[in-house]
Amino acid sequence: MENLIISFNAVIPMFIWMVLGYCIRLRGLLSETSQSQVNNLVFKVFMPTLLFYNIYKTDIDMALQPKLMFYIFGGILLMWLLAILIGVKAEKYAQKRGAMIQGMFRSNFILFGLPLVINLFGTEGAGITSMAIAIVVPAYNILSVITLELFRGCRISIREVLAGIVKNPLIIASFIGMGFLFLKIPIPYFLESAVSGLADIATPLALVIMGAAFQITVVKENSRNLILSIIVKLAVMPLIFVTSAIFTGFRNIELATIMIVFAAPTAVASFPMAKQMGSDADLASEIIAFTTLISCFTIFLWIFVLKQIGLI
Repeated sequence: MENLIISFNAVIPMFIWMVLGYCIRLRGLLSETSQSQVNNLVFKVFMPTLLFYNIYKTDIDMALQPKLMFYIFGGILLMWLLAILIGVKAEKYAQKRGAMIQGMFRSNFILFGLPLVINLFGTEGAGITSMAIAIVVPAYNILSVITLELFRGCRISIREVLAGIVKNPLIIASFIGMGFLFLKIPIPYFLESAVSGLADIATPLALVIMGAAFQITVVKENSRNLILSIIVKLAVMPLIFVTSAIFTGFRNIELATIMIVFAAPTAVASFPMAKQMGSDADLASEIIAFTTLISCFTIFLWIFVLKQIGLI
C-alpha cells in the first residue's frame, strides 16, 4: 500500500497541473498567442534555470555516472533505429513515416523526468537526471532532424543541425551548470535564492501550458498509425530498455532516470518540428496528445512495479 501511495503521489501532481491547464484553455483564460508566448518563456528562461540550478546543487561524485550516460545514449540510438524499422514497415507515405518515427522514439523527458525524480528522491537526486539532459536533448534533436529530413526527401544540413544544438538554451544551461559544478564556483546567497525561486516555477508552469495545448482530435485515417505509435512508445520501448537496464544492474535514481527517458510520452516539440519540416503535423499532434494522457497511467504502473520489487 505504501508503494501505491508513493507512486500515486509522484504522478498525480503532474496530472493535476495538466488538467488545470486544460481547464484554463476551455475557460478562454489563455489565447493561443499567449500559450505560445508563455511556452517560449518556459523553455528559454524557466527550464534552463531549473537545469542549471539542479546541476549546480548536485553532489559531483554522485552525478558522474559514465555508465548511465552511455546506456542512455546507446539506448536512444537503438530506440531510434527500431522506430525506423517499424515506421518503414507500417506506413508507405514518407510524411506519415517521419511523424510516426519521431513520435515513437522522442520522449518528453525534460518535463516528466525532473519532477518525477524529485517527487521520488527529493531535490538532492535531481542532479543525475539533470546531467542526463545534456545527453538526451542533443540526441533527440539531431535524430529528429535527420528523421524528418530523410522522410521528406530533402538534403540534411549538418551545419543547421549543429547550430540548433549549440543555440539550444537547455544545452547551454546544462553546460553552464556543469562548469559551475566542476569548477566549484560559488553563487552568493541572494542570487542563489533568486535562481531557486525561478527554478521552482518551471515544472508547474510548463505542465500547465502543456495541458492548455492539449487537444484530442481523432482523425479516422490516422487511427491505425496512432494506435501503433502509442503501443510502441509507451509499451514496447520502455519494456525493452527498462528491463535491459535492470539486468545491467541499474537501481534507484539511475533506474528511475532510465525509466523516464524511455517511458515518457512523446515530446511536445515534435509537433512544431513536424509542421515546419513538411511531415504529417496532424498525426504528430495526435501522438503527443494521446501518449501524454495515457502515460500518466503507464508511468504510474512502472513506478509502482519497480517500487514493489525494490528496485527504486
